Parts: sequence; structure tokens; C-alpha cells
Amino acid sequence: MNPYAPPKLPFNSIDWVRHVTLIGKANAALARDDRRSFHIVYGTD
Repeated sequence: MNPYAPPKLPFNSIDWVRHVTLIGKANAALARDDRRSFHIVYGTD
């Protein structure tokens, strides 16, 4: 039995430009939500 050899990164089959854009949007949404949660938990403005 041979050990698993994962494919080399980065994957060529992924549309990286599209994913980087989506990752940026997701990061911004999470940052907004994190600030909102902080203010709810700590009661600050």
C-alpha cells in the first residue's frame, strides 16, 4: 500500500481570480458581523 500523495498546490482547475474576489467579500462580511457581535456582547457603541 502506497501513502496518499496530495496534488501539488495551487490547483490549476480552480478559477482563482473569482475565488479571491469572493474570499474578500466574505472576509468583509465577517468583519462587519464580528464588530456587531462585539457591541452586542460588551454593550458598547
